[in-house]
Amino acid sequence: MRNFIAISCFLVSLLSGRVSVAQPMQEKALTAIVFLSVDCPISQKYVGELIRIDSLFSSKVSIKGILPGNVKKEEVDNFIQEYRIDFPITVDRDFLWVKKYKATATPEVFLLNNNDHLYYQGAIDNWFFDLGKYRQQITEHYLIDAINAVLEGREPAISHTESVGCIIQQPSSKKSSGKRPG
Repeated sequence: MRNFIAISCFLVSLLSGRVSVAQPMQEKALTAIVFLSVDCPISQKYVGELIRIDSLFSSKVSIKGILPGNVKKEEVDNFIQEYRIDFPITVDRDFLWVKKYKATATPEVFLLNNNDHLYYQGAIDNWFFDLGKYRQQITEHYLIDAINAVLEGREPAISHTESVGCIIQQPSSKKSSGKRPG
């Protein structure tokens, strides 16, 4: 039964054009988990760059967006539609992902391999250097540089930066559900 389901999924992907017959299906080497907020202007400004990074490294890196808090479905749908987001977005209502990675701001990115080894944490680049303050010209591409280093078999030269953005506010009285993020 399991083989039937796997073959069915493959055929659906093949027919929809998502899988090439010439290339075997492979799990992507890296995942960039990005904490975002639908109402954070800095998160909104970075979506275009995340889409660009996703297309640059589409065969090697998965971008996964996490929206912490009690975000309504229509807000998520509007965010995805307005910014034309084509990478997966997960709502983290119980802050399980936030707690797991100790995320503090949006946008904040965590670059990991399939064994959850953390290669890089922090800002996507150095465009913003303080709230409301940004450079005209980006001079450091932290996430891209980290991805390139790992794909070349090296540790990134910079493994941590401070994220500039909106603070993730967790309710202090809410008890953990005991669940772990997937």
